[in-house]
Amino acid sequence: MAVQAKAHTEQRKVHAADAVFFASYSVWMISTIICFSSFFGVVLNRARWDVIVIICLVLLVVSEILSVRQGIRWTKKTLAGFAVCAIVGFSCYLSKDAAEASFLPFLFCARNRDLKTLFKVSIVCLAAVLTFVAIAAHLDVVTDAVADDGIRHRHYLGFRYMLRPAMIVFAITVLVICSEGRDISVRTLAVLLVVNVLSYCLTDARLSFGLGVVAIAVSLVFSRAPKTKRRRWIGICLALSFAIVACISIGMSVTYDPSVPWMAQLNATLGDRLRLQHDALFKNGATILGRYVEMVGGSLKLDGTRNTKPYSAIDSVYVQMVVRYGIVVLVAYIAFMGTACYKQYMQGQTIIAVVLALIAIHASLDSLTFQPWLNPLTFVLAGLMTDGATSSTDVEVANEEKTV
Repeated sequence: MAVQAKAHTEQRKVHAADAVFFASYSVWMISTIICFSSFFGVVLNRARWDVIVIICLVLLVVSEILSVRQGIRWTKKTLAGFAVCAIVGFSCYLSKDAAEASFLPFLFCARNRDLKTLFKVSIVCLAAVLTFVAIAAHLDVVTDAVADDGIRHRHYLGFRYMLRPAMIVFAITVLVICSEGRDISVRTLAVLLVVNVLSYCLTDARLSFGLGVVAIAVSLVFSRAPKTKRRRWIGICLALSFAIVACISIGMSVTYDPSVPWMAQLNATLGDRLRLQHDALFKNGATILGRYVEMVGGSLKLDGTRNTKPYSAIDSVYVQMVVRYGIVVLVAYIAFMGTACYKQYMQGQTIIAVVLALIAIHASLDSLTFQPWLNPLTFVLAGLMTDGATSSTDVEVANEEKTV
C-alpha cells in the first residue's frame, strides 16, 4: 500500500509538471500569434508581450523543477541540447528575433513531454486564434485588409500578412495528420480538405494549399495501406531531404542569372524569389553566428497601411539562415531536422517523417516555416535531447510497474 501511495504521488507530480508546461506553452503561443495579427497594438503590445513571456518562462522553470523531482534527470544529450539551444538563442538575439528566441526554452523543456500531446495542444491554440481573429475581421472589429492586383484577390483575415492564416491552416492540417497517424478517418481528411480549399479561396496561398493537399493525399494512402517493414534507406532518403533542398535553394540563389532564359522563367514562376535571394546574398554576404539585417516583406504596418519601402524579404529559410542567423545555425538546423526525421521513421512514425520532408520543401519557398508558433512540428527536435523515452506517459508506466 505504501508503494502504491508513493507511485500515485509521483503520478500527480507528473501531471503537475505537464499542466504547468502546457499552460505556459499555450499562453505563449496564443499571445505570440496575436502579435502578428491586427490586434497587436490594440489589446497587446511589445511591452505586454514581454511580460507574458517572462511569466511563461518562470512557469517553465517550475515545470522543470517538478520534472526533476519526479525522477527525470539531465543526461549528456540534455546538456548538449541545452548548449545548442543557447547558441541558437544567441544567434536569434544578434538577429533581433525575440519571438524565435523565446521558443527555445519551450523546445528544451518539451523533451519531457509526449510529442503527440504537444501536437494536439498546438492544434487547439492555432485553431482558436485563427477562428477568433478571422471572425473579428469579418465583424470589422479589426481590419481585414484585401490585396487585389487585378489578378489575385487575397484576404488577410485579420492578420498583418496574407500568408499567415494559410500557414496556420497548413500547420493544423499536418498536425492533425501526424497526431492521428493510421487511425485518421476519411471524414477528418475530408474536413481538412474543405478547410484548405476555403483558405485557398480567401488567401490564394498556393504553396500552403498545394502541400496541404499533398499531405492529405499521403495520409489517405498511408492510413489505408498495409504495414510494411521499415527500410533504413528510406529513412536516410527522408532525412537527407533538408540537406538536398537546402543545397538546391542556396545553389540556385547564388548562381541565378537573369540572362539565362530558364532561370528567368523559373524566377518569374517563383514570384521573383530567386532574384531577391541572389541580391540579398551578394549584398549582405554570409554570417557565422547571426546579425541584424533589415528585411521588408508584405506585412502591413500597425496602422493597417502597406509598407512603401522596397520589398527585400528572403522567403527561403535556408538562404535567410546564411544571411541572418549564421552558417552555424544552418548546419545545425539541417543536421538536427534530418536526424529527427530519420528517428521518427525508424520508430514507426512514417507519416511524421514524410510530413517533415514536405516541410523541408516548404521551407525553401516560405520563411514562415521557421517561425515555431506557425510550425509546432519543430518539437520533433526535443526528442534528440534524451537518451530514451522520458515523456510523462512513460514515467507513469514506469511508476505503475513499480507497484506490481
